[in-house]
Amino acid sequence: MAELTQRESGELGRLLQKVSAAVTEVMAPEQVYVCLWSHAGGVLGHIHFVVQPVVRFPRCAGVAD
Repeated sequence: MAELTQRESGELGRLLQKVSAAVTEVMAPEQVYVCLWSHAGGVLGHIHFVVQPVVRFPRCAGVAD
């Protein structure tokens, strides 16, 4: 992340905002987590962003509160 240019980080920020907004629109979660995972097996090489909606289990499972 530290190696991104200002333009790249701006584009990434806009993308993460759009994805988070889409998740919010579709799932109406209590909140949305955005996480960065940046390596596997201790070797740097690529990154993953996880955009995770947080919902209560009964609602997620289709059971009324």
